Amino acid sequence: MKAFYTKMAFLVAVSSVLAIFIFGFTGAVLAQTIDVTVTTAVISSQNQATFTATETGNAKAHVSIYIDGILSGETDSNGKCVVSGLTSGSHAWEAIYGGGAIGIGKFVFFQYGILATGTDSPPINFSYAINVTASTSGIWGYDAGNSGEYKQAFIDTPGIASGTYLKCKRREIRADIHYGISFDSPPSINVSSTGYDGANPHIGGSPWCSMIEERTDGCSLKSFVYYVGYTILGSSVKKWLPDDNAQFSITWSGSKAGSNSVNNNDMDKIIETMSGNRTNGTSLALTVNGTTYHGEYSVQGGGVKLWFVGNELHAAYIASPQSWSQTSAGSGSVTDKDVGRLITESSLESPNNDTAYSVEYLLINGTSVRDQDDNDKNRDLNKIEYSGVMGWMSGNKLYASMSYHPPSAFIDSISPILTQIDDSVYFNGHGTDTDPGDYITEYKWRSHKDGVLSTSSSFATDKLSTGSHVIYFQVADSTPYTKPFTPLWSPEITSSIRVNKPPVSYISLIRGTGIDSNGYPTLILGEPMTFDGVGLDFDGYISGYEWNSNISGLLSTSKSFTISDLPIGVHKISLRVWDNEGAWSEVSREIKVRRTPVVFVGGYDWEDMPKYGEIHYRPEIEDPKATTRNSNLFIQPRTGDLYKWAYKLSEEISKLKLDTGTKKVDIVAYSAGGLIARWYIQKGYRNDVRKFISEASPHHGTDVSLLGQIFLEPWEGEKGGGRSIRPHSDFLRELNGHDGCADTRERGIDLINPNTEYYVIAQDSEYYRTFAHTHNKGLEKILGGNITFPALLRIGDGVVLGYSAYLDNVVWFRINEGDHPGYYEELGVIAKANEILHNDSFANMVQDSTSSFENPLEDTLEGRIPIFTVMQLTMKYVNWPFVSDSSIVPIYSMSAA
Repeated sequence: MKAFYTKMAFLVAVSSVLAIFIFGFTGAVLAQTIDVTVTTAVISSQNQATFTATETGNAKAHVSIYIDGILSGETDSNGKCVVSGLTSGSHAWEAIYGGGAIGIGKFVFFQYGILATGTDSPPINFSYAINVTASTSGIWGYDAGNSGEYKQAFIDTPGIASGTYLKCKRREIRADIHYGISFDSPPSINVSSTGYDGANPHIGGSPWCSMIEERTDGCSLKSFVYYVGYTILGSSVKKWLPDDNAQFSITWSGSKAGSNSVNNNDMDKIIETMSGNRTNGTSLALTVNGTTYHGEYSVQGGGVKLWFVGNELHAAYIASPQSWSQTSAGSGSVTDKDVGRLITESSLESPNNDTAYSVEYLLINGTSVRDQDDNDKNRDLNKIEYSGVMGWMSGNKLYASMSYHPPSAFIDSISPILTQIDDSVYFNGHGTDTDPGDYITEYKWRSHKDGVLSTSSSFATDKLSTGSHVIYFQVADSTPYTKPFTPLWSPEITSSIRVNKPPVSYISLIRGTGIDSNGYPTLILGEPMTFDGVGLDFDGYISGYEWNSNISGLLSTSKSFTISDLPIGVHKISLRVWDNEGAWSEVSREIKVRRTPVVFVGGYDWEDMPKYGEIHYRPEIEDPKATTRNSNLFIQPRTGDLYKWAYKLSEEISKLKLDTGTKKVDIVAYSAGGLIARWYIQKGYRNDVRKFISEASPHHGTDVSLLGQIFLEPWEGEKGGGRSIRPHSDFLRELNGHDGCADTRERGIDLINPNTEYYVIAQDSEYYRTFAHTHNKGLEKILGGNITFPALLRIGDGVVLGYSAYLDNVVWFRINEGDHPGYYEELGVIAKANEILHNDSFANMVQDSTSSFENPLEDTLEGRIPIFTVMQLTMKYVNWPFVSDSSIVPIYSMSAA
C-alpha cells in the first residue's frame, strides 16, 4: 500500500509539471491544496459513491469526478458529488480541477455470504407408563376371642398392600387393600379364596370370596367362615372360627400413564410422585417418537432417561446436540483507504449459543470466490482475498480491507484440552503481520460460553464453566492508516476444550425387610437385600459403579446387586459412580443389619404371685439371644388368664416389629409361656413368627397345676393359668385339637401352624420324677369320660412329663440338665436354643410322632441320686379331698369330658 501511495504522489507531481509547461499557470497550480475523499455504500440495493472535495477545510465546487475514465459528475457548492447505480465490481476514480488531476483511487462493490454453524438441542416430548404386575397369597387371619358378636380379621399382603385390622360381623371376614398409587382405571385384580359358608357347624364347605368394592387404589374383599364348637352347658355358640385358616391369593395388574417433556437444561426433573413406595413388579415404559423402551428401576431412550428415587419418578435430557447451520447474504463495499472496515454484523445464532462464523463466499467482478478455492489468494482459513479485496470474520462480524493485510493469529498450545472442573487450563498463542513495519499490539482470548478470558498472549485459568468450549483467539496489528488509530484485528482462529462435569449418582432403591423406628432400612441377617443405583452424566456416559460398606468394604461393581451376608451392625453404604472421563460422584445411606428379633416368654412365677407380670423391652439389641436378659422382648407372666397374656404378647410383638423394621420374630418360651406363645401362633394373628422354641412347656398339661389352681385362683379367677394348664382343660383341648394328655396321646395329632418352625427342648430324666395321673382306658371305654388315678412318679423334669412337653411332628431335643425351675437358664438349653435360632439346618428335621420320651437319647445325670422337688413333695402329701372349691377335680378321681 505504501508503494501504491508513492506511485500516486509521483503521478500527481507529473501532472502538475505538465500543467505548468502547457498553460503557464505554474503559480496558481502550486497554490492549490484541494483534498478529495470518497465513501461507498449500498443503499436500497443501489451501489453509491460519494465524493467530498475541500480546500483548506472549506467545500470546493466544480471538481470533476471520473469513474472508470467516464465523467460521472462534479462537486456542488457543498463540495459533494454523489454517483449512484454503479455496477458491482472494481472501479477506479480520478478527480480533475483546473485541467489537472488532484486525486485518484479505487473502490469495490461486492456480494458476500456468511455461514453460521453450531448445535441445537430441541425439547423432547415423551409419554410414560408405570406398570404394576404383582401377586401375593396368604391366610385370612382371625381373632381367638370368644365374647361378643364382632370379631377381627386380618390380611397380610406384603409387597402390595399394608394389612389392617377390621371389625366384621358374624361369618364374614373383610379386608381393605391399598396400593401406593391410584391407577388410571381400576386395576385388573384376580382374587381366589377358600372359605366356608352356612350358618351351622359342619365339616367342609365351598370356596367363596367376593370383591365388594373396587377402586383405582385397591379393593375391599369379603370371605365367609362358619361356626365351630359349643359350650359344655348347652347350645349357645361360644366360638366361630374356621377349623383351618382360609387361604387366599391376589394378583394385581395395572398402570398409570402420563406425558411430559424435557429440554437440555433438565438434568433432574421430578415428573411423578407416588403416595407410597413402589414394590416388586413395578416397571417403567418410555415412549419417544413412537418408539417404546422398557426398564425396571430406570429406562432411557430417544434422548430421555427416567428413573425412580424412592417414590419419585425423575426425568433427564440426555440427547446429543444436533448439528445446526444457517447462511445469510448481502452486499458491501470497500475503498483503498479502508482498513478493516466493518461490513456487517451477523444476527445468526445457534440455539445452543456455540455459533462459529465463516465467510462462505465473496462475489467480485462476477467471480464467486470461496475459502481455499483456486481463486482465493489467501491461504489462511476463514479468510478470502481476490482482486485486491480481503474479507474475514471476527466473531459474528464481517470485515473487509483493500491492499492491507490483517495480522494472523496462532494458537500454540491449550493444555489440557480435557480437564475436570476447577482444574487449571494453560493457554499460549502469538501473532504475525506480513505488512512491512507492522507489529502485533493486542491479543484477545474468548470462550463461546464464558466470554472474554484474557488479553494476554499467554495465561492460565481455573474458572471455566463445565461443558464443551469453543476457544477463539485473535491479534491486532499497528497499521496507522486510520485516524484516530484503529487496530486491525486478525480473523479469529478456534480450538476446542472440554471441562468435564462430574456425574450425578443416586441410590434409587434399598429393599430389605423394612424400616425401623430410627429410619434405618433394615436387613435380617441371612436374608437378601437388593440395592439399585442410578448414574447420570450429561456430557458423556457412565463407565463404572462401586458399592462399599464401611464395615464390609467392597460389595459390588454392578449397577444393582443383591446380598445376604452383611455382618450385624449399622452400615454406611456408599455408591460411587464414574464417568468416561474419570470423574466420579458419591452418595451414601445408612442401613441396619440385625438378627430376627427374639421374644422370650417366661413361665409362671409362683414364688411372687401377687405381682401381675413384667415386660422388658429392648428393640435396640441387634444380635439377640435365647435368654431373658439378651432378648429383644422379655415377658414374665406371674399369674393370670393365658388368653389375656396371648393378647398382650400380640400387642408387644406388633410394637417390636414396628420399632425394628422387621416382619417376623422368633419366640423362645419356657413352661407356661410356651402355651401362651402357641395360642398366639396358632390362632392366626399375623403369621409373623419365624421360629418357635418351646422349653419344658406342658403342651398336654401338668398335674402339678392343681397346686397352682388351689393357691392362684383367688388372684386369677376361673380362667387362670392353673386351671388352663390342667390336663384335659378346655384351653388345651382347643390348643391341641384333641383331648389327649401325656397318657393318652393317641387321641389326636397336635395342631401346629405350618408357617412357623416348631422346636421342642425338654427333659425326661429318671432323676427328676414327676407326679402324674394315669387313665383306666378299659373303664373309659365302658363308662366314657376321663377315669384317672394317681400314678407313680414318672420321668420328666419334676413338673412336666416328657410326653407332655413333646409335640407331634415337631423337631425336639432332649437336654437333661437341672429340674424344671430354672431349666431355661441351663447352659446346655441356652446353647441349643441359640443354635436353633442361628442355624437353618434343623428345618427339615421332623421327629416321628411315635417316638418315645421314655427312651432318652442321652442322660447327662447318669449315676446321680434321684432328686424330688419341693413341688413334688407338696403334691405327694397334700390332702386333696379337703379342697373346698368343687370345680377343682383331683387327678385321681373320675371326671366327665
